[in-house]
Amino acid sequence: MLNLVNVQNFLKARKSKINFNLNKELQDLTFEDIRSIIERFELTLEIFDFHTSYKYKKGKLIKFEDRKGYWVKYKYNQLGQKVRKQTSNNCDQKWEYDSFGHVIKIEKIKKYWEKHEYDENGNKIFQEYSDGCWKKISYNDKGHMIKVESSNNYWEIYE
Repeated sequence: MLNLVNVQNFLKARKSKINFNLNKELQDLTFEDIRSIIERFELTLEIFDFHTSYKYKKGKLIKFEDRKGYWVKYKYNQLGQKVRKQTSNNCDQKWEYDSFGHVIKIEKIKKYWEKHEYDENGNKIFQEYSDGCWKKISYNDKGHMIKVESSNNYWEIYE
């Protein structure tokens, strides 16, 4: 039986990324997810009403728009790293990178941001959030994560 809960559970079991738009409709499904849904629930392609347009530049997706007018635009730097995402519903994001290509800051919806720090081996060692929370990550000499501490006194210890 096809309903949103069944499809959502099916996608979760596949470990697919699930996003919903403001109208509580599934969005950002990959073609692999769609193909799997079609097979699992014995559907035809017409149910998905494909009227999405995609625009690429230098092999990178720069815009897509669905049949209802929802759109997403992407901008990339000269190294091909995503630096901005703009959407028709104003859910914008910006990314900043260090010289090694690691994400060091993510800014979301103009109010929310994250900052990331890395050690000399490229391991993420610190995350700070716009709400004042933080996360400190420790590694052993083999580069394996051994501890995560956070500002709310939450610790995880790995052996």
